[in-house]
Amino acid sequence: MDNPLRTALARNLKLGRKARGLSQAALAEKADISAGFVGEIEIGNKFPTDDTLLKLAEALELPVYRLLMTEAEILSEADYVGKELALASAARMQDRIQMSVREVVAGPWDPL
Repeated sequence: MDNPLRTALARNLKLGRKARGLSQAALAEKADISAGFVGEIEIGNKFPTDDTLLKLAEALELPVYRLLMTEAEILSEADYVGKELALASAARMQDRIQMSVREVVAGPWDPL
């Protein structure tokens, strides 16, 4: 498999299928293609048409581009998403802290 696109598709199709607990036959049935063709794609011998690629992505509930990403691109995307989630979580925590401080300051205060 010298073609990086075939390599990426083969890897991602197999990982996506296994992550969803599907056999090649089950994925093939969901995508309305033959199980043999799924196997050929997973070992890099065949490359699907755009229509078949879309069917596979839909069967795996993934965007098509995700099936064609290299491992480095997937890790980079995960790193970006992780940072975005961390920033959003930090912002929510900051909002909660500010609300709690306002409640303490605004509420009745009894030193003892």
